[in-house]
Amino acid sequence: MFAQTCPNCGGICPQQAESCKYCKFNFASANSFSLNRLVLRKGALRIAVIILAIVMVAVLIVINILHS
Repeated sequence: MFAQTCPNCGGICPQQAESCKYCKFNFASANSFSLNRLVLRKGALRIAVIILAIVMVAVLIVINILHS
């Protein structure tokens, strides 16, 4: 719950750690996309982005079905 997995070695480190305690991988320089960095964890904008993504996928599926 309060841990993060290192993308480099797979080690489990504390959530507040700036680098992995096993391989010294710097979490701040990770190039992975995370919605947590952009939007607050329980913010309304985060919920809106997730709902928008779901609606877009549904629209693309419907367009693809109707196009066939």
